[in-house]
Amino acid sequence: AKEKARAALGTATLVIDNELTKVKTAVRNMQWMIEQRLDDPDAMMGLSRQMLETNPSIDGCNIAFCPDYYPQKGRNFMVFSHREKNRIVGNDNYADTNYDEQSWFANVVRTDSAQWADPMEVSQYVDHSIISYTVPLHGDGIVGVLSVDLSLDSLSNTIQANRPFPSAYCSMLDQNGSFIIHRNAAMLAPGSLKEQISKSQSDNGQQLAEAMMRGESGSMVMRFFDMDFYVFYCPFKDTGY
Repeated sequence: AKEKARAALGTATLVIDNELTKVKTAVRNMQWMIEQRLDDPDAMMGLSRQMLETNPSIDGCNIAFCPDYYPQKGRNFMVFSHREKNRIVGNDNYADTNYDEQSWFANVVRTDSAQWADPMEVSQYVDHSIISYTVPLHGDGIVGVLSVDLSLDSLSNTIQANRPFPSAYCSMLDQNGSFIIHRNAAMLAPGSLKEQISKSQSDNGQQLAEAMMRGESGSMVMRFFDMDFYVFYCPFKDTGY
């Protein structure tokens, strides 16, 4: 049974890793296309829509520029396409927003590096749970940020489909020890791993939490509600999850 559970975890991890790798490849391709057309701001909405049209697993696409990069468009210029039922909807009415101060944009500009954004921070700006992959856009230096969104509901369905037993369940943590996928929606909150561990009747709860946060792989036996649970864990590559 333990080997079956370990194998199921490996399968789920491989499936999600492959999905995230496909997203990163699509983003790199779109990053290059945007940087080739920086002289044409009116092309950005079409490119944002194209990202969704050619990548069905992607839920949304932001192309956002640093303040005053396109003076003719106002101080801020961002286009955003997202899926709404069976259609793709676009919006470029963000001239009066402060997206350049939000973490998903500001952190990438500050570090000049690609990042998986904190789902807890990103999801406060939309009406459903997502994870976002963001990369800098370069012209004469950093000129903006490209960000794509993946639905956590979709990833959750993929993970739950790999349960080895009816009594088993799979979860996913972000870089800060918060559940971003969990069978109990009440656990989708900041610091939820610590709350879960606090309910354990075992002495190794803190050891388990620290091992997971270090990105280690392994297994431990934890006791909850007078029952023993086998916990198998491993990291997703290059994400912090």
